[in-house]
Formats: sequence, C-alpha cells, structure tokens
Amino acid sequence: MALELYRCESPDCEYVTENPQADRCPLCGGTFFVKAEEGEVTPKGWLGLCREADRDGRQPDAYAFCRRGAETGDPACLCEQARRLLTGRGTAVDKPAAVALLDRAAAGGDPEGQCLLGVCHEHGDGVPADPESAVFLYRQAADRSYAPAQCNLGWCYEHGRGLPRDTAQAVYWYSAAALQGDPRAQFCLALCQMEGVGTPTDIRKGVRFARMSAQGGYAPAQFYLGQLYAEGRGVDKDPARAFGWYLQAARSGFDQARYAAGLCCEAGEGTDKDPDQAVRWFRQAAEQGFAPAQVKYGLCCEAGEGVPRDEPAAARWYRKAARQGSADGQCNLGFCYELGIGVEKSAGDAVRWYAAAAEKNHARALYLLGHCCETGQGLRPDPAEAAELYRRAADQGFPPALTRLGVLYETGSGVDKDPARAVELYLQAAGAEYPPAQCCLGYCYETGVGVDKDPDQALHWYGLAADRGFARAQCNLGRMYERGCGVEQSWPQAVTWYTRAADQHYPPALYALGWCCEYGQGLPGDPGRAAQLYAEAADAGLPEAQFSLGCCYERGRGVEQDWKLAYRWYERAARQDYPPAQCNTGYCLEHGLGVEADLPGALVWYRKAAENGDDMGQCNLGECCVTGIGMEPDPAERARWYRKAAEQGLPRAQNALGLLYEQGCGVEKNYPLAVYWYEKAASRGYAPAQCNLGWCCEQGRGLDRDPGAAARWYRKAAEGGHPRGQFCLAGCYDRGVGVPEDEIKAATWYKKAAEQGYAQAMLQLGLCYEKGRGIGRSAELALAWYKKAAEANCPPACLQMGRLCETGRLGVARNYRDALRWYRKAADAGDKEAADAVRRLEKSGLLGFLLG
Repeated sequence: MALELYRCESPDCEYVTENPQADRCPLCGGTFFVKAEEGEVTPKGWLGLCREADRDGRQPDAYAFCRRGAETGDPACLCEQARRLLTGRGTAVDKPAAVALLDRAAAGGDPEGQCLLGVCHEHGDGVPADPESAVFLYRQAADRSYAPAQCNLGWCYEHGRGLPRDTAQAVYWYSAAALQGDPRAQFCLALCQMEGVGTPTDIRKGVRFARMSAQGGYAPAQFYLGQLYAEGRGVDKDPARAFGWYLQAARSGFDQARYAAGLCCEAGEGTDKDPDQAVRWFRQAAEQGFAPAQVKYGLCCEAGEGVPRDEPAAARWYRKAARQGSADGQCNLGFCYELGIGVEKSAGDAVRWYAAAAEKNHARALYLLGHCCETGQGLRPDPAEAAELYRRAADQGFPPALTRLGVLYETGSGVDKDPARAVELYLQAAGAEYPPAQCCLGYCYETGVGVDKDPDQALHWYGLAADRGFARAQCNLGRMYERGCGVEQSWPQAVTWYTRAADQHYPPALYALGWCCEYGQGLPGDPGRAAQLYAEAADAGLPEAQFSLGCCYERGRGVEQDWKLAYRWYERAARQDYPPAQCNTGYCLEHGLGVEADLPGALVWYRKAAENGDDMGQCNLGECCVTGIGMEPDPAERARWYRKAAEQGLPRAQNALGLLYEQGCGVEKNYPLAVYWYEKAASRGYAPAQCNLGWCCEQGRGLDRDPGAAARWYRKAAEGGHPRGQFCLAGCYDRGVGVPEDEIKAATWYKKAAEQGYAQAMLQLGLCYEKGRGIGRSAELALAWYKKAAEANCPPACLQMGRLCETGRLGVARNYRDALRWYRKAADAGDKEAADAVRRLEKSGLLGFLLG
C-alpha cells in the first residue's frame, strides 16, 4: 500500500509527515506542505516519520520507517532500529541483529553507534559480555565529545568496570559530559560531590548539579532531589518541594519515585492525605517490579486499605517481592503461611521464608523465626535457639524481640534466669513506646520481679500501655483498681478499664467484666450479661471463664439451668488443667449430673484437682478415701488430704479434720487439735464447725468446760441454719445449759431443726407436743413427729413408736406386731431397751395368739 507523505516546501528542509493537516514545519518553520514520493524522503525524513509514528503510538509503523532509513546506511537510523530490536518496540526482540546494525554505525565512526555498541558489550546484549571492549568503544565516542559515552566511561572508571578503578578520572568524564548538559552525567557528578568520590565533598555543588539534572528531566535526579528536600540535606527541609520532585519523577515512570509519592500521599507529607492516590502509586511501582512497592501494595490488599481486602492478592505480591530477594517480602510471605492469610496454612513454608529473610538479618523475620523455635511451629522446639534469634533481632532494637527475650530471661527458658536482665530489656523496648513491653514492665513493678515492688511505677507503665489501647495493660490496670493496689480501691474505675479491654475481645477482661456483672460490682448486677461475657471468653479458650460459665449453667444464673452444659464447660476447663473445674468435673461424674455417673472417673478428676492444689478437690478426695468411692477406704490418706485443704483455709476441710482428731480416725485422737481446727472453721462462719466447737465447750473436750460458750457457738450455728446447731441450742434452753431454761425457746428451735429433717429434733418436738412443753399440747402432732423421726431411723423414736403401738397411747390402735417391728428396728440400731422389749414380747405369747 502506497504511503501518502507530505514534505516541507523548503528545498533545504528534510522534514516529512503523514499529516495532511500539518500547518507548520517543526524544523524550519515553513507553512506550506506538498505531496512527496517515497524516493524523495531522506534518512532524516524517515527518522522524522519514525518519531511521529512513535508519538502517535504506532510502534510497528515507527519501526518500519526507521528500517527504511537504516537501509540507506544512515547511522542515526541504524541506531534507532537497533534500539527497537533490543527493546522489542514495534518488532520482535533480536539482540544479535541489533548488534549487527550498531557494528555498521560504529564502523563508520558514529559516536552514538559506538556508545550503544559499548552498552551491548558491557551488558552482554547480543554479544558475550566484554567490559574491556565496552570501555574501548566508550572512549572512541567520548573522544568525539559524545556526552552519553563520556558519562558511561566515567561510570566504568568509578566502578572499575573494564579498567582499573579511578574516581578522579570518573569525575573528569562526568564533568565533561555534564558541561554539555547531559542530565545523567550531571546527576552522577552530583553524587560524587555529595559523597566526596574522586573530588572533595561539596554539598552545595552537589545540590546544584542534582537540580540541573532534575530540571533536565532526569527522573533519578528528580527523585534524589526529592529525598534531599525530605531529609533537609544540603537544602532546607521542605516536604512540599520533596513531594513535587517525587511527583515529576513518578510521572516519568520512575518506580522509586512512584513509591515515595505513595508514601507522601499516605502520610500527608508535603501534600494532603490521599489514601486512594497512595495506593495507585504503590500499585504502579509494584507493577514495574519495585519490591518495596510490591510489599507495600500487598499490605494494602491484606488490610483492605485503599483497595478491597484481598488476602490471596496480598500473598501474591509478597511472593513477587520475596522472589526478588526482598527480606520484607519474604518475612510477610512467611507470616501468610503461618496464619493461612491468602494461602493454605503451612508451618514448614512459614519457617522457610522466615529463614530466608533471617539470613539477611531482617529483625522481624528473626523474631518470628525465634517464635517458631520457641513454640515448635514447623520445626523442633529449641528455646536456646529461639533466644539466640531473639537476641539478634533485639540487637537491632526491634521492640517485640527485646520484649520476648525479656520474657525468656524472666522465666529462665533457653537462657539462665535473670529477672533483672529481663527488666533491662523491657525498659529498652518500653522506651521505644512498645505497649507490650510497657505492660511487662508494669507487671515487674507490681509483683517485684527483677525490681523492688513499686505500685506507682506499675501504674505508670500500665497506664502508658493502656492509653495506647493495649488490652492486657487495660485489664491489669482494672485489676489494680479492683484490689486498691497503689490507688484507692474503685470498682467503677476497674469496670471502666475492664470494659475498654473487653471491647477488644481480650478474654481475661471479658471474664473480669463478667464477674463484675454477675456480682454487681461497679455496675448494676446483670447475670444474663455476665453469662454472655463468660461465654465469649470461654469460646476463646480461657479456662476461668469456662469454669464460671459452667457454674452459671449449674445454678441457672443468667441462663437456663442445664447440668449437661455445666458439665461440658467444666470438662473443657478441666482439660486445660484448671483445678476448680477438675474438682467440679469429678463432682458431676460422682453424682451423675449432666453425665452418666462414673465413680472411677470422678476419682481421677478429684485427684488431678487435689494434686494441683485445689482445696475443694483435696477435700473431696479425702472423702473418697473414707467412703471408698473409686478406691479402697484409707483413713490415713483421708486425713492427709483433709489436712492439705485445711491448711489452705477451707472451712469444710478444717471441720472434717477436727472430727478426725476428735474420733481418732486416721490420726491419733487429740481433742485439743480437734478444737484447734474447729475454731479455725468456726471463725470463718462455718456452721457445722461452730456446732462442733459448741459441743466441745459443753463437754469440756480439748478445752475447759464452758456452757455459756457452748450456747453461744450453738446459737451461731443455729442462726446460720444448721439443723444440729438448732437442736443443740434447743437442748441448752431445755436443760438450762449456758442459758436460762426456756421451754418456749427450746420448742421453737426443736421445731426449726425438725422442719429441716433432723431426726432427734423431730423426736424432741414430738415430746414437746405430747407434754405441752413450750408449745400447745397435741397428741396428733406428737404422734406425727414421732413417726417422722422413726421413719428417719432415729432409734429412740423407733422405741417410742414401739411403746405407743404396744400400749395404745396417743390414739394409736394397740398392735403388738407393729410394736415388735419398731422395737426390732431400734434394737438393730443398738438400743438396749428396745432389745429387752423384743425379748419380752417374743416370750409373752401374745404374738403367737395374734398371728394365729
């Protein structure tokens, strides 16, 4: 297809165009164009057509035009065609063909061809790499004052490429090219002057040449000048001018400048904050293959900042950077594999990428690899190796590593235990305003680990971390207000801090706030909300919350009562080695509550709880030892476990141990020790112990007889609702022991104990009704209470019922057979009078007469 071409009317002008609407020649300023034949087009004309097509984006046409010019042997056209073959613009890449074209241009003495051919020899494009040949060609062109070649020769001198390093010669050649206005040479010269390479350091001149290069449109110089303004190096610090230079370089497609412009837009440095534009710059730089931008754009995709959240895309970008050797990319990709972010979770792959970044001494990767070593994720646990990795990261001042290494020194894991060293490390990280370290430091001051206890310092460090939103510190601060540690005790303040941490779903805070809701401390009681908070913390695996949620289901507090769910939560906490839950799990198994009864299983959990120091578990295990639940009875073992629980202050165990000393069961009988343990439990309001202590005072067992003290202790137990205490207090009033005789009060307390099912009180209440002592006489009520007491297997009551059946008193029909039955029941329980009555009736012949 024939070309329609137009040339400038001036006979000396070689400008040719395809545009019939052209109105002015860019070369000579002519205003009239005429049609031209292809044979009239000079090499310069073909080159002009090439550049016109290039501007229009018609690269194949551009290549065709320069090729037509190159066919004439024109050096400029040869060089343009070679460039396009090297880069694949408008044609397929063919580097050997490009070298052949450049050979023709260079052989003709064309400095551009010599320079471009030198570049091919330097980099091995289309020919084997040969730096010496490159230098030879650069020198040929440089000697002809070709500025790009002079700059390239200067670079070879500066870096010792193809000839010995000579920085003075480098500066010479850079200067020669810079004086010709070559922007790249001006930039190279600026760097030498800034750093004192081959010439004395001269910041002022360096800045001047960098500015000249930047103003000449050289993107690296524009970016560099932006850095100088950002840092205030050689110029006054000016973020706005820095951003302006970054922007110019970015618009030229310079990847580092695009990344820097993105950072400015993200932070609002030198320009308004514009997260969307920041992400666009990051993406453009990432697509150019700039690894830091790939990492940054990956972070945007991971967090959904400026772009829709896309974890697989994040992992892909991290991988691109990682494969370029970016330690940040390798570390982030490892983290994706560890947590399954955008990729399938793989501890092995996580460790592999962490290790790759750690080899570059990347602080975060060292820290994360150390954590894998410490916890055994993806490799064998090795606390010592973990400590060494943390140390390498800590040496770089990485706060998480400083903090974790401090924890190892605090606990003695992988290193010799050294709490003071732990505090030093926490201080270093806390000085970098790292909240977890501040929190750890607060804990050290609160508990006296590595430093003297100092509640004020604890509050200071907890406060700093809490104000930065660190949930654990907020929770700890709440605990200090709850206990009044270093501050005035304040439940409302405690609730405030617990709430802040709970809003971040921090399990211990959810649990603590749940407790406050359950018991109405610092806010109105709300069992339903308490159960919800416990449930959230329990689902997160906190054993304390699982236990408390089990208690809610057991009691129906805040939730519908449900033994099955109670057992389920108790067991989950128990399997995390939480002693109170182990005890309650045993209790459920013992009594078949929410689960099928399993006495051996109950014993297993009681023993676990007991061995973990749970006082109630120890007490229950002690009871198993005497009742033989899941094991052979063992009184001595029973005493041992009761003692452990009693020494922890459990009133129930203290009372039980007192009984053992009183009875000499599993221990040598010792009334003073019995009294000692009864007093401990009684002083804490334990009614059974108060009653037992009253009995010792009344009988003079283990201490001097003191009827008044006996009555006082019985009263405490009675007012606490203890039926035996009520019975004993009634007896005191009945007999005038330690109190004046008072039949009415005696009957009142007998009645209270009887109504709770205490058999001996039922018997005495029956006597009161029969005799009218302190209460209205009633044969009917007397008989009813006698019968209840007898049916509760009270031997004296059985004897009394036998007498009534034999004699027919209180309106009972005389019945020797029923009398014998009651007498025998009392006799079988050891009642001598009842045994005599049985023999008497059996010999009387009355039974034979009646039965016959």
